[in-house]
Amino acid sequence: WTKGYGHWRNQIFIVFWITYGAFYLCRVNFSVAIPDMMKEFGWSRSALGAVGTCLFWAYAVGQFTHGQISERFSSTHYLSTLMLLSALMNLLMIPAAGLGIAALGVVWALNGFFQAGGWPNCVKTLSQWFPPKARGKRMGLYGACYQFGNVMAWLLAGWAISQGGWRGAFTYAPLIFAAIAFGTTVLGASKLF
Repeated sequence: WTKGYGHWRNQIFIVFWITYGAFYLCRVNFSVAIPDMMKEFGWSRSALGAVGTCLFWAYAVGQFTHGQISERFSSTHYLSTLMLLSALMNLLMIPAAGLGIAALGVVWALNGFFQAGGWPNCVKTLSQWFPPKARGKRMGLYGACYQFGNVMAWLLAGWAISQGGWRGAFTYAPLIFAAIAFGTTVLGASKLF
């Protein structure tokens, strides 16, 4: 934990702060899209609420599994893969809607499962870069990333829907999320983490 790593630690912290905050882009967009989906398909709020619940159940299952799996793989590759899979599930929400509520629920549940791997992977990497004495302060600051990400996700989803209806919410967010995943991979390939 030499002092010479301070610059790199700060860069890692910023990258992972942005990375985990970005997970919300592909998580809260469904909630914003519900009213437009109800209008187009005639689905009830409770039916779409059940689809939303699929994400949370799969997320809970994912929390148990990804914590263990992330210990066995490179943070760079594992995290980027989960991000890309989540982005793909968001893009697949558009054709899944044409197949019905059940298909929508399956795709959104898969998204929840992939989303669940973000936190354990990010925390694992940060714990490797910061000594125990610095972790409390850093994790306190790190906790702000999901608040910021949540606000930005709602704003982006609202804007995206104004541009392309409910489909916009499942187009813009995953493209941005995939770009961030690519950036995380590039930084990882440069041996930062």
